[in-house]
Amino acid sequence: MKISKFILYTLAALLLFAAAPASAEESYYGLPPEHYGGMYLDADGSMILLIVEKYKDLYDDYPPEVKIRFVKYSLQELKAVMEELAAFSNAYPDLHLYTGAALDEKDNCVYVQMLDPSEENIAEFKRLVSDSPAISFCQGGYDVEEPLYDDVGDVAEPTPNSPLE
Repeated sequence: MKISKFILYTLAALLLFAAAPASAEESYYGLPPEHYGGMYLDADGSMILLIVEKYKDLYDDYPPEVKIRFVKYSLQELKAVMEELAAFSNAYPDLHLYTGAALDEKDNCVYVQMLDPSEENIAEFKRLVSDSPAISFCQGGYDVEEPLYDDVGDVAEPTPNSPLE
């Protein structure tokens, strides 16, 4: 039986929230339940639902049409790490310990980019910013936008029929 992706997503969402543990009802409005790790489409176009390992028993009877992968961190936990990084950057804008950060649901981690991800720099980052085990470090630079035009002349030069003539 072929199920459309829309129906599959809807089914997965309903089952995800129906299986939520009682403590998830106490969570803030708009946040995903504490057992939800995210979701993504794999190379075949199948939806992969990520569930935190400690809630594995809630999903024993999940339909086979929905692929589940068990992960270590919830989406709430990963977002909290991102908020911690943003708070640090806002508090210390001149201290550039890292060049960027990205939450990756598929890999179930927060990637922190550093110009030099040496052991010394990572230890300094963990001491000053966060020592969360959800963080993975990688090489990365600053995003620099290239100018739209390579051949930009002197701004003061008048062009034909311009008011600067």
